[in-house]
Amino acid sequence: MAPPPGTPLKCALAGGFVADLAHSGVYLGDGAIAELDGDGVLKAVSVSEFLNGACGEWEVAALRTGFHVYAACGRKSGEPLASPDVAAAARAAIEKAGRTKRQYDLLLNNCHRFTTQCVERGGGESNTNGEDGGIWMLERLEEAVSRVLNRGRPICWRPISPMADGFLYAVTPGKRIQHHLLKEGALALLACAVGISVRKSVGKRREEANAHKGEEEPRDV
Repeated sequence: MAPPPGTPLKCALAGGFVADLAHSGVYLGDGAIAELDGDGVLKAVSVSEFLNGACGEWEVAALRTGFHVYAACGRKSGEPLASPDVAAAARAAIEKAGRTKRQYDLLLNNCHRFTTQCVERGGGESNTNGEDGGIWMLERLEEAVSRVLNRGRPICWRPISPMADGFLYAVTPGKRIQHHLLKEGALALLACAVGISVRKSVGKRREEANAHKGEEEPRDV
């Protein structure tokens, strides 16, 4: 099932090869997720857009994986950590921003800073850490989620089942691209293997033919 509105979400970056690299946002309900994208735009996007960076059918999403959305959950309970006030804070931020872009920075003013601001404002914290400077990585968001939504207890990230409220993301542009590349790669490997086998077979037959021909040639007495 889809998580409750106000749940912090994330998806992997860089193909998921580096565990600490992620893109984050806030679930608004009805299949919409609030995010700050790499162009500095605050907006509500679909699950597929969140996963694939709003890429088209055959545009390669270089950073996002297109596979799974993960919800922030209590490590002990396994249940999503959410608050309607967090969703309200995310909506308010999007409405206030309008079409104005933020000065996006990959480390200093990124998606994790936006998501943390929503969590802390939703928790009623007036002087939020989300307004502070410094480098913004996933761990700073996790600390805020733990403090505000889970009473300081540890959290974890669990994949969301693709079942309801827009979370029917079994096939997304990113996955189509990856499946296509995997298919083409598998066919290429198969063709290579067949080619090697054929070459070996032809070479062996030539050797046998040459050996047989040599045996049939008359020898000088």
